[in-house]
This record gives sequence, structure tokens and C-alpha cells, in this order.
Amino acid sequence: MPVVVVALLHPKPEHRDEVREILTSIVPKVHAEDGCQLYS
Repeated sequence: MPVVVVALLHPKPEHRDEVREILTSIVPKVHAEDGCQLYS
């Protein structure tokens, strides 16, 4: 059974770039996980 998770993050303005870099860096790792069908 598919599971859909939606998360909204609201970093403080001074941490926005750091959060963006961290989340962008994990995309390839998440795509490589077994069963990952979509990650945007």
C-alpha cells in the first residue's frame, strides 16, 4: 500500500539557504531507497 507524506517547512529567514542545501543534498539518497516511487 502506498504511503504519501507531505511536509511543509518554514525555516527562519537566516537559515533558509542552509535548509535548502540540506534538503537538496538528500534527494539522491531518497531516490535510491527501495520502494521510492516519487520524491519532489
